[in-house]
Amino acid sequence: MTSLEHVIESEQILILAKSDDQADEIETLLDDDTIDVIVGSKAMNILDLVEDEALLSLPLAPKHEVCPGNAVTDGFSDARKPSPFDVLKGLKQ
Repeated sequence: MTSLEHVIESEQILILAKSDDQADEIETLLDDDTIDVIVGSKAMNILDLVEDEALLSLPLAPKHEVCPGNAVTDGFSDARKPSPFDVLKGLKQ
């Protein structure tokens, strides 16, 4: 439960099209999966594209390469709850 550093290394080639039909036509002409064709305009917000790329790069289940220690969970082992079966042990004797 500590912070996790995640480096984003991404390189994309984008071609902007004016409409969905034009984007489909360009994709057909290119026939290249490494180039993405999107519908856009001169006024579109590039930060939205960068944010989407950053969100898509996040791992589904983030974890550290090496566990940083159990400092967060050390206090949990000391707080042992009494077992409800301890009462039954006393009745058995």
